[in-house]
Amino acid sequence: MLQEIVNNANMGFVVVGPKLDVRLWNKWMVQVTGIEAEVAYCRNLPDLLPGFNSKALLDRVERALQEGMSSTLAPHETKDIVPVSAMEIMVQPLRSKHHLHALKPVSEMMADALCLIQFKSRGAAVVPQAAVAAPMEGAGATPEAHHARLQFLATVSHQIRTPVNGVLGVAELLASTPLSPEQRKYVDLIAKSGQALLNFINEMAELSHLEAGLVELETRAADLPELMQDVVDLFATAGSHKGVKAFVDLAPDLPRHVRTDPQKVRQILVNLLSNAFKYTDRGRVSLEVHTSESDGQTILHMSVSDTGVGIPKERIGGLFEKLAMDVKGGTRLYNRTGLGLFLCKELVDLFGGEISVRSTLGQGSTFTVRLPVEVVEKDDIAPEEQPLRIRASDSGPWQVLVAEDNPVNQMLFRKSLEQQGHKVTVVGNGQEAVTAVQVREPYDIILMDITMPVMDGLEATALIRSLAGPQGQTPILALTAHAMDGDREKFLDAGMDGYQSKPVDPAALMDAMAKVILQHRQNLRGTATTAPGQSERRGNGQGNWPRSQGPDPQHGNDRADR
Repeated sequence: MLQEIVNNANMGFVVVGPKLDVRLWNKWMVQVTGIEAEVAYCRNLPDLLPGFNSKALLDRVERALQEGMSSTLAPHETKDIVPVSAMEIMVQPLRSKHHLHALKPVSEMMADALCLIQFKSRGAAVVPQAAVAAPMEGAGATPEAHHARLQFLATVSHQIRTPVNGVLGVAELLASTPLSPEQRKYVDLIAKSGQALLNFINEMAELSHLEAGLVELETRAADLPELMQDVVDLFATAGSHKGVKAFVDLAPDLPRHVRTDPQKVRQILVNLLSNAFKYTDRGRVSLEVHTSESDGQTILHMSVSDTGVGIPKERIGGLFEKLAMDVKGGTRLYNRTGLGLFLCKELVDLFGGEISVRSTLGQGSTFTVRLPVEVVEKDDIAPEEQPLRIRASDSGPWQVLVAEDNPVNQMLFRKSLEQQGHKVTVVGNGQEAVTAVQVREPYDIILMDITMPVMDGLEATALIRSLAGPQGQTPILALTAHAMDGDREKFLDAGMDGYQSKPVDPAALMDAMAKVILQHRQNLRGTATTAPGQSERRGNGQGNWPRSQGPDPQHGNDRADR
């Protein structure tokens, strides 16, 4: 994890050995100098750039290696060393094997002295060489800058999600054991803190994709009353603990089915309702829904009202800004609603809709969202848009193969699934998963991690899909810390039937497994009745989402975890 953070940091890191041979050259150095890491590892530091022959720099590196002395080159001393203005260079010794193991991107362990050189810009943000060479269009960020930021967020998100999955999973298991009231209070605090961290990571990732224009609406038919009730039910327990009542008020003429992006509608409402319950200690929180017609377009109106603390008039104008803050008495107070409202605004804009707020301090607030939707009749809903109805008989017990390399997650998945009565086999990488499918008893479903040693989940899935007979048709559900837009399509294109983001909620996992298995069985029944000569889909079928009808050259060889 440390190596990933160093490699993606917004400053330069270089590690050299006693002969000034380069041991580490991070991405910042690649972007600024144009020298790839593979080239740098084959050279000595003075041979890479003319500026690295600077006597001031080499003397400090020599003192760090020989005498263990740390030193700093001020910006006025570095003008001729690197092609970036206002650069501060810090030179310090590294003698610990632990540092070496974390930083050195090769397998050999060496105990000789090392020197760490840090390049840090004291002026404006550093512009990579690739961005300087590219023609500038408009005043916005370059595509290279967006890509670098998204790659960094994906890496950090993955590194954080994996341990958070362990924290929340262990808290879930601990909560199911006999606990004293005080112990249960501590377990609840662990779970809430972990969930808050996860929510923040999700919001940051979603905002970055929205700002980069990489998020698109995925429209399908949705049962509108059911969607509204399901969202409010998420907060029923939290509201009852505070003595706050939750109400859903649906207009009598509200259409039953509309075509929209239900997942993003849910996301908007969850953010608004979360704030409403958070800042309401008495009274009620209500969701009112109705539709209207405007220029031949159906508009869905959703209003979330509360009887909470309200919002000061001077703060309303900045509620939907990403970094809105108040300054009072020298202390910075960031917008208490965090990134949630800004995310709502970005999602509403994606729909081409509107969001507004009315509030009275001490009496409460009302947030209203207006989104264009398409009303559809039940008979016009395509079969693939119909939700699968899960019955009690569809919930197992199942034979489950779990491919997961993290020992904590292995234990969590085994315990959680065995508590539900399922028989579980755990393997540590994709190669072992392929072998297990070939030689062991048939599995009802495979839970496949994406990032694993030896063989990753996507490659293992491709090999399993190439097997003849029922083994090659086994449903595969991805379990991954990758939760960015576009990952789902990569998983489906690889032959998977669906995915669940880590940390995995046990109830959501069971529901996803049941849907994938039920869909697989329905596909098999459909294949069995296919007339000779008709084209038929592979046994893994459409899974949880429709697959693309042909190969996608852009995604065919993608690896979502790299």
